[in-house]
Amino acid sequence: MQFCLTAVILGRGKIKVTDFRDEMVQNKKTIGMMKKVNLRVSPEFEKKGFAPSYGPEAAIVEIILKNGVKYKTKKYFADWRPDNPPSLESLVKKYKDCASSIITPAKLELSIEQIQKLEQLKSIRNLLDSITI
Repeated sequence: MQFCLTAVILGRGKIKVTDFRDEMVQNKKTIGMMKKVNLRVSPEFEKKGFAPSYGPEAAIVEIILKNGVKYKTKKYFADWRPDNPPSLESLVKKYKDCASSIITPAKLELSIEQIQKLEQLKSIRNLLDSITI
């Protein structure tokens, strides 16, 4: 979690699979910032029953600058959960993010086509071929 928050703080925006490469994780600026990230259970959420053992979907992120200025935000639910499933567009975007570093763009697009019509496929051979490295 320290790395993910650090990546966002350092301006990388949304976290992607490629952010977890050695050169990103072992970067001196990243390591220095990670040491400044502290995680703790929020008393506010603990009172409401949000606890790590329950698989929390809530978080409070508070950033305190050297000059004492504080920025704080709360998130009560994960973006993707059973009662709020992701859109097809979101799933495709996530799949591309995860798979693009290991399969070619052409195979990536072919695999998306195959997955979108999975229930109509007579065989999964073409799908398997499209994701084979």
